[in-house]
Amino acid sequence: MNRLDEVFKQKKKCITFYLTLGYPNETAFFDLTRLLVENGMDVLEVGIPVANPFLDGKTVADTHARVLDQGFDQPMCDHLLRKLRNRYPELPIVIMSYYEGIDNFQLRDKADLFDALLCPDRAVNGMDHIIEIYNETMSLDEIKEKLKCNQHFAYVMSGNIPTGSSKEPSTMFLETIAQLHTLTALPVQIGFGISTPSHVERVVAENVNGVIIGSELIRRFDNKPYPELLSYVQNMCQAAHS
Repeated sequence: MNRLDEVFKQKKKCITFYLTLGYPNETAFFDLTRLLVENGMDVLEVGIPVANPFLDGKTVADTHARVLDQGFDQPMCDHLLRKLRNRYPELPIVIMSYYEGIDNFQLRDKADLFDALLCPDRAVNGMDHIIEIYNETMSLDEIKEKLKCNQHFAYVMSGNIPTGSSKEPSTMFLETIAQLHTLTALPVQIGFGISTPSHVERVVAENVNGVIIGSELIRRFDNKPYPELLSYVQNMCQAAHS
Protein backbone atom coordinates (compact mmCIF):
# COMPACT_ATOMS: atom_id res chain seq x y z
CA MET A 1 0.00 0.00 0.00
CA ASN A 2 1.21 3.50 -0.81
CA ARG A 3 2.44 5.36 2.30
CA LEU A 4 -0.19 8.06 1.81
CA ASP A 5 -3.03 5.57 1.64
CA GLU A 6 -1.72 3.93 4.78
CA VAL A 7 -1.56 7.14 6.80
CA PHE A 8 -5.11 8.12 5.84
CA LYS A 9 -6.25 4.65 6.77
CA GLN A 10 -4.60 4.85 10.19
CA LYS A 11 -5.32 8.46 11.16
CA LYS A 12 -8.70 10.07 11.76
CA LYS A 13 -7.25 13.46 10.80
CA CYS A 14 -3.84 14.23 9.29
CA ILE A 15 -1.54 17.20 9.21
CA THR A 16 0.81 17.93 6.32
CA PHE A 17 3.60 20.49 6.46
CA TYR A 18 5.21 22.12 3.42
CA LEU A 19 8.95 22.80 3.08
CA THR A 20 10.92 23.98 0.06
CA LEU A 21 13.65 21.45 -0.70
CA GLY A 22 17.02 22.67 0.60
CA TYR A 23 15.67 25.81 2.30
CA PRO A 24 17.44 27.70 3.74
CA ASN A 25 20.32 25.23 3.36
CA GLU A 26 20.76 21.46 3.54
CA THR A 27 21.52 21.27 7.24
CA ALA A 28 18.65 23.51 8.34
CA PHE A 29 16.22 21.75 6.00
CA PHE A 30 16.93 18.40 7.62
CA ASP A 31 16.89 19.89 11.11
CA LEU A 32 13.39 21.25 10.50
CA THR A 33 12.25 18.00 8.90
CA ARG A 34 13.40 16.12 11.99
CA LEU A 35 11.52 18.52 14.26
CA LEU A 36 8.33 17.95 12.25
CA VAL A 37 8.69 14.16 12.13
CA GLU A 38 9.41 13.91 15.86
CA ASN A 39 6.46 16.11 16.87
CA GLY A 40 3.50 14.71 14.99
CA MET A 41 3.66 15.51 11.27
CA ASP A 42 1.86 12.88 9.18
CA VAL A 43 2.83 13.90 5.63
CA LEU A 44 5.62 16.09 4.23
CA GLU A 45 4.98 18.20 1.14
CA VAL A 46 8.26 19.13 -0.51
CA GLY A 47 8.41 22.05 -2.90
CA ILE A 48 10.89 21.85 -5.77
CA PRO A 49 12.07 25.41 -6.45
CA VAL A 50 11.34 27.14 -9.74
CA ALA A 51 12.01 30.64 -11.06
CA ASN A 52 8.35 31.69 -11.16
CA PRO A 53 6.20 30.02 -8.49
CA PHE A 54 3.27 32.21 -9.52
CA LEU A 55 0.58 30.53 -7.45
CA ASP A 56 2.54 30.97 -4.23
CA GLY A 57 2.61 33.99 -1.98
CA LYS A 58 5.74 35.96 -1.17
CA THR A 59 6.86 33.80 1.76
CA VAL A 60 7.06 30.58 -0.24
CA ALA A 61 8.23 32.34 -3.43
CA ASP A 62 11.16 33.85 -1.54
CA THR A 63 12.28 30.39 -0.44
CA HIS A 64 12.35 29.26 -4.07
CA ALA A 65 14.47 32.27 -5.03
CA ARG A 66 16.93 31.80 -2.17
CA VAL A 67 17.49 28.11 -2.90
CA LEU A 68 17.97 28.76 -6.62
CA ASP A 69 20.39 31.61 -5.87
CA GLN A 70 22.54 29.12 -3.94
CA GLY A 71 23.02 27.06 -7.10
CA PHE A 72 20.28 24.44 -6.70
CA ASP A 73 20.52 22.10 -9.70
CA GLN A 74 19.57 18.60 -10.74
CA PRO A 75 22.42 16.81 -8.87
CA MET A 76 21.52 18.72 -5.71
CA CYS A 77 17.84 17.89 -6.15
CA ASP A 78 18.68 14.21 -6.57
CA HIS A 79 20.99 14.25 -3.55
CA LEU A 80 18.47 15.92 -1.23
CA LEU A 81 15.51 13.77 -2.28
CA ARG A 82 17.50 10.57 -1.91
CA LYS A 83 18.84 11.64 1.48
CA LEU A 84 15.31 12.49 2.60
CA ARG A 85 13.92 9.13 1.53
CA ASN A 86 16.82 7.19 3.04
CA ARG A 87 16.55 9.04 6.33
CA TYR A 88 12.75 8.67 6.57
CA PRO A 89 11.79 5.53 4.64
CA GLU A 90 8.28 5.40 6.12
CA LEU A 91 7.42 9.10 5.78
CA PRO A 92 4.75 9.89 3.16
CA ILE A 93 6.28 12.50 0.83
CA VAL A 94 4.34 14.59 -1.69
CA ILE A 95 6.38 16.52 -4.23
CA MET A 96 4.93 19.87 -5.26
CA SER A 97 6.43 21.46 -8.35
CA TYR A 98 5.36 23.48 -11.32
CA TYR A 99 5.71 21.88 -14.74
CA GLU A 100 8.97 23.77 -15.21
CA GLY A 101 10.43 22.02 -12.18
CA ILE A 102 9.22 18.59 -13.27
CA ASP A 103 11.13 19.00 -16.52
CA ASN A 104 14.18 20.84 -15.16
CA PHE A 105 14.84 18.29 -12.43
CA GLN A 106 13.58 15.20 -14.29
CA LEU A 107 11.13 14.28 -11.56
CA ARG A 108 9.46 11.68 -13.76
CA ASP A 109 12.56 9.53 -13.26
CA LYS A 110 12.54 9.81 -9.45
CA ALA A 111 9.19 8.29 -8.52
CA ASP A 112 10.91 5.90 -6.11
CA LEU A 113 11.85 8.88 -3.93
CA PHE A 114 8.34 10.18 -3.25
CA ASP A 115 4.77 8.95 -2.90
CA ALA A 116 2.82 11.42 -5.01
CA LEU A 117 3.27 14.48 -7.21
CA LEU A 118 1.29 17.72 -7.23
CA CYS A 119 1.66 20.04 -10.22
CA PRO A 120 -0.64 23.08 -9.86
CA ASP A 121 -0.19 24.68 -13.27
CA ARG A 122 -0.51 21.87 -15.82
CA ALA A 123 -1.60 18.26 -16.23
CA VAL A 124 1.24 15.76 -15.97
CA ASN A 125 0.78 12.95 -18.45
CA GLY A 126 2.40 9.54 -18.19
CA MET A 127 2.79 9.50 -14.40
CA ASP A 128 0.91 7.71 -11.65
CA HIS A 129 0.37 8.93 -8.09
CA ILE A 130 -0.88 12.38 -9.06
CA ILE A 131 -2.51 14.75 -6.57
CA GLU A 132 -4.87 17.33 -8.03
CA ILE A 133 -5.81 20.70 -6.56
CA TYR A 134 -9.34 22.11 -6.40
CA ASN A 135 -11.07 25.38 -5.54
CA GLU A 136 -14.49 26.98 -5.70
CA THR A 137 -13.93 28.54 -9.14
CA MET A 138 -13.93 25.12 -10.85
CA SER A 139 -16.99 23.81 -12.62
CA LEU A 140 -18.37 20.37 -11.89
CA ASP A 141 -16.98 19.18 -15.22
CA GLU A 142 -13.51 20.48 -14.35
CA ILE A 143 -13.61 18.67 -11.02
CA LYS A 144 -14.70 15.45 -12.70
CA GLU A 145 -11.87 15.73 -15.21
CA LYS A 146 -9.25 16.21 -12.49
CA LEU A 147 -10.59 13.27 -10.52
CA LYS A 148 -9.85 10.94 -13.44
CA CYS A 149 -6.14 10.92 -12.55
CA ASN A 150 -6.26 11.98 -8.88
CA GLN A 151 -4.95 9.41 -6.41
CA HIS A 152 -4.41 9.22 -2.63
CA PHE A 153 -6.11 12.51 -1.63
CA ALA A 154 -7.67 15.63 -3.10
CA TYR A 155 -5.96 18.92 -2.25
CA VAL A 156 -8.61 21.60 -1.75
CA MET A 157 -7.74 25.28 -1.43
CA SER A 158 -9.56 27.00 1.43
CA GLY A 159 -10.27 29.69 -1.16
CA ASN A 160 -8.91 30.83 -4.50
CA ILE A 161 -6.02 32.77 -2.93
CA PRO A 162 -2.20 32.60 -3.01
CA THR A 163 -0.46 30.65 -0.27
CA GLY A 164 -0.06 32.52 3.00
CA SER A 165 -2.32 35.39 1.97
CA SER A 166 -5.14 35.23 4.50
CA LYS A 167 -5.28 35.93 8.23
CA GLU A 168 -8.38 33.74 8.46
CA PRO A 169 -8.98 30.68 6.28
CA SER A 170 -11.78 31.09 3.78
CA THR A 171 -14.84 28.88 4.11
CA MET A 172 -15.27 28.62 0.34
CA PHE A 173 -13.80 25.13 0.52
CA LEU A 174 -17.07 23.85 2.00
CA GLU A 175 -18.77 24.06 -1.37
CA THR A 176 -15.85 22.33 -3.07
CA ILE A 177 -15.66 19.45 -0.62
CA ALA A 178 -19.42 18.94 -0.84
CA GLN A 179 -19.04 18.45 -4.59
CA LEU A 180 -16.06 16.14 -4.16
CA HIS A 181 -17.85 13.93 -1.64
CA THR A 182 -20.61 13.28 -4.17
CA LEU A 183 -18.05 12.17 -6.76
CA THR A 184 -15.22 10.36 -4.96
CA ALA A 185 -14.21 8.51 -1.81
CA LEU A 186 -10.75 10.09 -1.86
CA PRO A 187 -9.60 11.71 1.38
CA VAL A 188 -9.64 15.51 1.29
CA GLN A 189 -7.03 17.87 2.72
CA ILE A 190 -7.43 21.64 2.99
CA GLY A 191 -4.58 24.10 2.45
CA PHE A 192 -3.96 27.84 1.89
CA GLY A 193 -4.45 30.41 4.65
CA ILE A 194 -4.34 27.98 7.59
CA SER A 195 -1.84 29.27 10.14
CA THR A 196 -3.00 28.79 13.75
CA PRO A 197 -4.24 25.93 15.94
CA SER A 198 -7.72 27.50 16.02
CA HIS A 199 -7.74 27.54 12.20
CA VAL A 200 -6.82 23.85 12.21
CA GLU A 201 -9.54 23.01 14.72
CA ARG A 202 -12.20 24.81 12.69
CA VAL A 203 -11.18 23.16 9.43
CA VAL A 204 -10.84 19.59 10.72
CA ALA A 205 -14.27 19.91 12.37
CA GLU A 206 -15.67 19.84 8.84
CA ASN A 207 -15.99 16.73 6.68
CA VAL A 208 -12.30 16.66 5.74
CA ASN A 209 -9.35 14.36 6.40
CA GLY A 210 -6.57 16.83 7.09
CA VAL A 211 -4.90 20.21 6.75
CA ILE A 212 -1.79 21.46 4.96
CA ILE A 213 0.44 24.15 6.51
CA GLY A 214 3.22 25.97 4.66
CA SER A 215 3.76 29.71 4.76
CA GLU A 216 3.25 30.22 8.49
CA LEU A 217 5.67 27.42 9.32
CA ILE A 218 8.31 29.07 7.13
CA ARG A 219 7.68 32.49 8.70
CA ARG A 220 8.13 31.10 12.17
CA PHE A 221 11.19 29.11 11.17
CA ASP A 222 12.74 32.30 9.77
CA ASN A 223 11.77 34.63 12.61
CA LYS A 224 11.10 32.80 15.86
CA PRO A 225 13.47 31.19 18.40
CA TYR A 226 13.55 27.40 18.45
CA PRO A 227 11.37 26.91 21.56
CA GLU A 228 8.56 28.97 19.99
CA LEU A 229 8.86 27.07 16.71
CA LEU A 230 8.73 23.75 18.55
CA SER A 231 5.68 24.83 20.55
CA TYR A 232 3.95 25.98 17.37
CA VAL A 233 4.49 22.65 15.61
CA GLN A 234 3.33 20.69 18.64
CA ASN A 235 0.21 22.83 19.05
CA MET A 236 -0.67 22.55 15.35
CA CYS A 237 -0.31 18.75 15.40
CA GLN A 238 -2.34 18.48 18.59
CA ALA A 239 -5.11 20.60 17.05
CA ALA A 240 -5.26 18.33 14.03
CA HIS A 241 -5.21 15.07 15.98
CA SER A 242 -7.45 15.91 18.92
